[in-house]
Amino acid sequence: MQCGIKQATHILREFIVEEKVQAIQTRWRSFKYRKKNKKTTLQVNQASRRKMLDFVIDSEVSDIDEAIDILLSKKYYDTDLEQAKDMHGLRLYDEEETYLRNLLNSLTRRDRKRIEKEIRQAFLAGWSAAKRSRTKKAGANESAVESYFAKTIKEKY
Repeated sequence: MQCGIKQATHILREFIVEEKVQAIQTRWRSFKYRKKNKKTTLQVNQASRRKMLDFVIDSEVSDIDEAIDILLSKKYYDTDLEQAKDMHGLRLYDEEETYLRNLLNSLTRRDRKRIEKEIRQAFLAGWSAAKRSRTKKAGANESAVESYFAKTIKEKY
């Protein structure tokens, strides 16, 4: 037996409170709207949403859909997009994410993994050196840093 939404809500009112029936009706309307207009929900954190809305302003497009299209399409790749990306890259965001996290997010996945691996190794090397060190002299940590950099980075410039 199939019934429409009106019959279903009439039946539901007999078994559940009105507040829950209204919640079901709201969800049904949202579902119908999304289906009719071919919309979907994309969940991102608030900081990413704010950055995307700022990019909409920087790139002078009408909405987030157009901004995403520009960023993902080759046909829009021109100097105006480069200028918008440069301008957007200069924005400062006061949020929980650190500068390093933002910098890593701007890299390719391969480069990000390589840098994360190097940071882990550097941290562990520092931890090991601190455990072995009995020196409490002022400047000992700076000299250890210089020694580590000389050994691992080997100035190539």
